[in-house]
Amino acid sequence: MPDLNRMLIAAISVALLAGCGASKPRAAAPKAERASATVAPIELPKSIDESTRFDWERTLYLLPSGHPDRRALRDLIVDSLARSFEASPEKDVEGRLALYEEALKLHDPTDFEAGNVAAHAVPMARWAVRTFEPRGDEALVLASLSFLRTADPADTAARERYLALAEWSESVRKSIEDPVERLGSLVEISLRLVSLVPDKAVVEHLAELYLARQRAIVDRFRQVEAAGAGGDMSPYEALMQAGSLRSMPGDLIYIFNQIGNPAGARPYMEQLLGDGGARQDFVDLLDDIARGRDEAENYFTIADLVGAREPLAGLRLCVRARNLDRANPRYPLCVARFFEEMKHPEGAIDFYAEAADLEAEGLSAAAKGDAGAGADEDNLAQILDLYRRAMFGVHMAEKTRDALRAVDTADRLARRALALDPGPESDLRMVVAALVYSCGEVEFDDGRVEAAKEHLRRSSGILANVPALAKLSEVYYLAGAYEDAAKTIEEAVGVMRSGAGPTPFWRAVLKEKLADCRAALGDKDKARELYKDALAEWAGADLSAEEAPEAAVRRGIVLDRLDDRAASQEAFRQAIRMDPDRRTTYAEILSFLAAGNRLDDAKEFYGLAYNQDRIEGMWKIYYSLWVEGLSRRLGRGSVDQAVGYLTSSNGSTWQDKLAGLFTGRVTLADLRAAAANKGQAVEAEYYGAILSLAGGRADEARAMLDKVVASELMGFFEYRMAKAILAGELRAK
Repeated sequence: MPDLNRMLIAAISVALLAGCGASKPRAAAPKAERASATVAPIELPKSIDESTRFDWERTLYLLPSGHPDRRALRDLIVDSLARSFEASPEKDVEGRLALYEEALKLHDPTDFEAGNVAAHAVPMARWAVRTFEPRGDEALVLASLSFLRTADPADTAARERYLALAEWSESVRKSIEDPVERLGSLVEISLRLVSLVPDKAVVEHLAELYLARQRAIVDRFRQVEAAGAGGDMSPYEALMQAGSLRSMPGDLIYIFNQIGNPAGARPYMEQLLGDGGARQDFVDLLDDIARGRDEAENYFTIADLVGAREPLAGLRLCVRARNLDRANPRYPLCVARFFEEMKHPEGAIDFYAEAADLEAEGLSAAAKGDAGAGADEDNLAQILDLYRRAMFGVHMAEKTRDALRAVDTADRLARRALALDPGPESDLRMVVAALVYSCGEVEFDDGRVEAAKEHLRRSSGILANVPALAKLSEVYYLAGAYEDAAKTIEEAVGVMRSGAGPTPFWRAVLKEKLADCRAALGDKDKARELYKDALAEWAGADLSAEEAPEAAVRRGIVLDRLDDRAASQEAFRQAIRMDPDRRTTYAEILSFLAAGNRLDDAKEFYGLAYNQDRIEGMWKIYYSLWVEGLSRRLGRGSVDQAVGYLTSSNGSTWQDKLAGLFTGRVTLADLRAAAANKGQAVEAEYYGAILSLAGGRADEARAMLDKVVASELMGFFEYRMAKAILAGELRAK
């Protein structure tokens, strides 16, 4: 698995990006809106599978409602979801529900007309009625029945069941004595229904419920005020009801936006003025939308209001704003932000790039004397930092193709930013150095070592910085170029001496790295001296909360190299006590102990990781593989706790397949065939090699471990453990 210890990334944020927060850049100067360009037809695929589904969803979200190919593309995606739905087991209710809700969200408000919804979602809607009606989820069942009667207006059974359930649901809630609670319950179920399947009649009814609840809450506050301190409203209830009043204007806009008519909220909004929490500018904004004035700016404004409840609704509004005005960087920036909120950074990177290009255009225009350009260097710095984070998010999601494309775009953006000649200490130059550094990190993790070295060297050239040089030295060291690694560390020390260095933490890191190089070059005495110097640096350092557990792990490794096993183990325990949920702490310790054939120590720390509930299952699978694999290859049988965890890991993820290999449910041939990327292919070879070693097939294991090292995936724990095994028990005689 990739080494997700992002010590260097964290240092970049601290050392290079001070003052460059990720907040939304300031608004650019107003620009004239331009009519939306004609959207070209798209070439529809014959079918869509799970691996390409989001790429096509992203395309769908960017199409206007009236695009001639939009519904055909929607139907292809819904068909893909329906096939995944049918392939999932009946008992996986949550997984099936997620697929069904995703299919509903692919519909535009204009689709909810007779016969215009996706037919492939009909079996899913019927399943939802069967499954959730007995469970009492009225909103979901009502939404599903509404979908069915829209799909087939002749389906009188669905219509009658809908009307009967709606009437029953409302009558039950009308029995609630307290008016605020009664209206709140009615609002809740109608809001959930509208969020799934928009319906004009339900939206208008819900708006009336909002107004009635607003009046009931205001009456309650007045009664409490009249009663004085003896009023019966608790502080908690007061906060809850005040929050309801504050959110009501945004909720009104949200529900009318669900049916494609945000301006429809205007007459209800007017009634909320004053005690209801609405402001006159909300009413004016909706007036402007209704009259087609400043549409891009107004869609942008309400995107935040509706996006707080449903990111996809915010995304669609930002897309409309961006299509109306292609010159304002705020609009693609808004699109990118909502893609990220939807956990799709690969959907965000192109729009961050578009915003950066527009901001750079404005800066160039301003430099030529265009006073109306409205661009700002700080804005560009913030956009590039947002791009960097999204790029790394794509990489961490193992979207290799998108990540490498993002690296190419990052190079272009960096060159364009540097062409603006930012000052040597400007935030923009710092952010560009960090962006280029992150390109090197992505390439390092992907095994593109030469490209990674080039980016790390360029980052240091843009702005002399220790993290880039430290990472570059690590690349040299792992490649066995120990002299080059040592020279690069000395260069980093020189940067620190010049006053550009960050913290004592980094002084210790550099001394440890230099000690590693000296040890590898055979200078054991100098290595011990440097290891001791590193410990002294850490002992006197004022470390941040993020640095402290990493420093404790590093101290443990250094103490181990100084043959002080007891102190090493205590440092490792201290690292865990500092942050028991930090998954990379366990990964660093367990991989280090596994590489050193230290089974008893590894079992102790594995037990600590096993009992941390907030560590994700995928990590625990890797920890279990390392401990179980070490025990088997040392001829000591299985570790009950580890093999038990692997046996219970029987899902469909890649990590579950690795667990299946160790428990006999998956063959190595099947695992190799299932590998979807280079990293997974390397992991298949590594864990296959561990089983071969356990079975006494050393030559077979050596061939597989040689493949792991040849991959140059130096950021993977498996790469480093493979090198240790090849240098140890499999060292050529």
